[in-house]
Amino acid sequence: MIGREGFLFFLLLSVMGCAQPKYIKGNQGVGLGGAEKPSGTTCDLVFESEGLCMSWYWVQEPTTQDSGKILLKTFRLNHFDKTPVPASLSIAPVLTLWMPSMGHGSTPSVVSIVDIGTYLVEDVFFVMLGEWDLHFQIKVDGEVTDEVVVPIRI
Repeated sequence: MIGREGFLFFLLLSVMGCAQPKYIKGNQGVGLGGAEKPSGTTCDLVFESEGLCMSWYWVQEPTTQDSGKILLKTFRLNHFDKTPVPASLSIAPVLTLWMPSMGHGSTPSVVSIVDIGTYLVEDVFFVMLGEWDLHFQIKVDGEVTDEVVVPIRI
């Protein structure tokens, strides 16, 4: 016969065993073209003129009827431990959608500043399915001074 401590231990194990854990899947946050919700610890995309890293992910993926939204984050890596430090660009970026195989783009998107180093890109609309390039650009007086190009498939 098990004692009170044994019963409590068994009860505790039973309750814990019935819990439904909420595991984070490896592809959670994956959007079109494989853009993942940024961890902010790597510097894969760089605005070289600004010396800042960039990451992006879909806040709302576009559909054939609705435009999408992208969250763009810019940061620098801390010199001591390489953790991300939000940092703003000197000028808000521009997003140009371009379909290289067809030689045309899409309607202009709208970029707004949300916070330090955080930009919301709205009205991201693709006019047809296929291979597209996302041109994240910095423009001064209408001229592109820096650009990060990300190919995606719609």
